[in-house]
Amino acid sequence: MISLIIPPRDQIPRIAKMLADEYGTASNIKSRVNRLSVLSAITSVQARLKLYNKVPNNGLVIYCGTIVTED
Repeated sequence: MISLIIPPRDQIPRIAKMLADEYGTASNIKSRVNRLSVLSAITSVQARLKLYNKVPNNGLVIYCGTIVTED
């Protein structure tokens, strides 16, 4: 699960770069299932972040993750 909390005065491009860096780091996760879940969550957050030109006045919070069940 990813919890991305962006304060009101932060910059979207800075957060996008941070997510790109985290994507590179997550590529090194040894567990295939965990690695794919984290990479998928980061990709989803990046897509959602592209909907914003700037951070809203009250900030922005994005939660994203995969629900793993035994099915």
